[in-house]
Amino acid sequence: MQYSASSRFVRISPRKVRAVVDAVKKLSPAVAVEKLQLLSRSAAEPIRKTLQSAMSNATQSKKVAIESLKIKNILVDEGAKMRRRDKSHRPGKEGIIQKRTSHIKVILED
Repeated sequence: MQYSASSRFVRISPRKVRAVVDAVKKLSPAVAVEKLQLLSRSAAEPIRKTLQSAMSNATQSKKVAIESLKIKNILVDEGAKMRRRDKSHRPGKEGIIQKRTSHIKVILED
């Protein structure tokens, strides 16, 4: 059986989130939560919350023990970009500033 949780429009670049996901993808969910609490990267907090939500979904729906769960996959996709013009440079050198967002999906299985 599979259990999932997702967080959408997290205001961190997907590239930065994927770096943290690679560190915890192969661990058990309980160990991954402990490791994410110790990491000082900003992406660790939304991943930890999404992982805890998936664990909670599993225990509430089918009364599954947390020790029997495994991380099947953690997907990080790119969300919407907030764009604005940057006119702080000399004329002709302005550009577009992109504020990237991420969608995080955690899938657990028995």
